[in-house]
Amino acid sequence: MKVIASLAGYTSISSASATRTVAAGVFDTAPVPTITGTTAVDSVLSAVAGDWLPTATLTYQWNRNGTKITGATAATYTVQGVDAGATLTVTVSGARSGFTTVKKTSAATATISSIAFTTAPVPTITGTARVGEQLTATPGAWVPAATTTTYQWFRDDAPIAGATQATYTAVAADLGTALTVSVTSTRLGYDTTTRTSEATADVVIGVFSPAPTPVITGTTRVGLVLTSVPGTWGPVTPTFTYQWKRDDVDIASATGATYELTALDLGTVLTVAVTGTAPGFTTATRTSVGTSAIALGQFAPAPTPTIVGTTVVGATVTAQAGTWGPGTPTLSYQWTLDGDPIDGATTSTYTIRGTDRTGSLAVAVTATRTAFTTLTNTSVGSVVGSGIFANTVAPTVTGFHVVGAELTATAGTWTPSASTVTYQWLRGGVAISGATSSTYTLVAADKRKKISVRVTVTRDYYLTASQTTTGRRVG
Repeated sequence: MKVIASLAGYTSISSASATRTVAAGVFDTAPVPTITGTTAVDSVLSAVAGDWLPTATLTYQWNRNGTKITGATAATYTVQGVDAGATLTVTVSGARSGFTTVKKTSAATATISSIAFTTAPVPTITGTARVGEQLTATPGAWVPAATTTTYQWFRDDAPIAGATQATYTAVAADLGTALTVSVTSTRLGYDTTTRTSEATADVVIGVFSPAPTPVITGTTRVGLVLTSVPGTWGPVTPTFTYQWKRDDVDIASATGATYELTALDLGTVLTVAVTGTAPGFTTATRTSVGTSAIALGQFAPAPTPTIVGTTVVGATVTAQAGTWGPGTPTLSYQWTLDGDPIDGATTSTYTIRGTDRTGSLAVAVTATRTAFTTLTNTSVGSVVGSGIFANTVAPTVTGFHVVGAELTATAGTWTPSASTVTYQWLRGGVAISGATSSTYTLVAADKRKKISVRVTVTRDYYLTASQTTTGRRVG
């Protein structure tokens, strides 16, 4: 403080006191706030600050279990779902210029309780109570809207394992029972609530839909296989059985999905009846449209025969027919020479005759089977060559190999037998003039030379053949 003294005729004098710090003011009254309202979700709580002296500017902070709630800074607070199970407090702060700010926190509320849904309707079931049909649960409009909704279907009040979706397809086990569905809704701060629908009528036996007309695929020819295609049945996939019919009459044992056409089917029309069965469903049978009239079978494969063996006079050759189909036809043979059939040559083997030489030998194979078109295929021709002798026992020479002795030659064994046999004696491999009989008398010129004999055989239509013995030295 500063004091100034003045008087007329005197000089004014001022004097200041010592400086002293002024302390902040203290509220005379700063009451503990209280909370009013219902401690339940969605209720509005109010903070009652009380009378502050002197008057203060007040601010608020709501707390959940002692922790500040973000944004909750008004004198009122609407209880949230997340508050359920917690306690709330409110902190009131009083402020005034020149005064120390003061915070006062209320006592905790009772534990916040959850509440019931405003509207929790009974669910309804739509759809037909029939095996194989899908039923749908409609939960209705819950208020407020549920955060999660779960489902459980029941069969005569017993829960159905795994049936926890909004839809359910009735199965065979449901036949004759009533179905219900329970809808359970949850939301934070709200009581978990379950509502159960009214029961359906007793579930009735299922009906296949679709149950299409089967189709027959394949070529309508004896020996070939037809296939029944049942199509796509619903609402479940049944077990199929089949019955093939010939002109509307059941074919004994023809109960598979496929059928091989036989001679009995020639000229007839075939159908197939497909029967679908499934537990809880009415058995249903559908019959295909008839085929065209069954035609004669055709061989396929029908190979060209071949000749196995060497086509020379005297040889036996074999017709190799190959594999014919379908089935096993009866095969017959006809050998031909230059395109003309050879009398009596009607087996799968043929021994070539001399008169066949230089001709073209072929074999025709004819396949027959009941209700099949007879088919003949002919091999490529093969020119017949001259026969070839086989020397099964070699020629030999007997006798003493000394000058003056007689040697005797044997022709050996030839196949086939020769028409003519000729001999030629050899000295040192050179023919001896005039020595052409089966015997030969050794002469002085033969001394110390190797003597042998060449045996030559001939036969009509055969190549001439020769065989020479091993030479032996004359002593």
